[in-house]
Amino acid sequence: KIVLVGFTATGTSMDLKPTVFSPLYPGVGVQASMVHTLLSDRLIHRLNSLYYWSLLFLFSLLILRSSINRNPIKALFYTLAGLVLFFEITQIAFQYRQLWIPFFGFLLSAVFLYVMITFTQLLKMRIKRQLFLRELALAAAIQKNMLPTDIPQIPGLDIAALSLAAKQVGGDFYDVIILNESKC
Repeated sequence: KIVLVGFTATGTSMDLKPTVFSPLYPGVGVQASMVHTLLSDRLIHRLNSLYYWSLLFLFSLLILRSSINRNPIKALFYTLAGLVLFFEITQIAFQYRQLWIPFFGFLLSAVFLYVMITFTQLLKMRIKRQLFLRELALAAAIQKNMLPTDIPQIPGLDIAALSLAAKQVGGDFYDVIILNESKC
């Protein structure tokens, strides 16, 4: 038999560790709860390290699979949904099996993966944009080379030509053709 003796007054100096949840449940009640937990073998167990790292790896694969090749807002939504789902799983495991699964590693993994996925997508978009701008510059140079550079001087006429594209490349071309007098 185990007998706990103590004062019923809250926070007295005689309690070993005066922890007050309410005036009706003084430190002796807390110590009785701890003894009950020890006797009923309802101790908290930590997840095995191998299982933890395997679970973290699978969680990371789930985040990668659900977030890659999506726009950043959808990727954020799927990452947060994965975190909420896993948080609920850890809570259920703790409540029904007294199994403690550290959540911080999963939170850190999700944040890291989201940032890396978003950064990778940003780099891909930047590379595509640079390639597109190079192709536009090449198209503008080709179009400029298709236009005549020398305009013949005809006495009595002032002739000039200029082609300015609204953006990089335009769709208008011109040419100078000298006709024989017989074709005029």
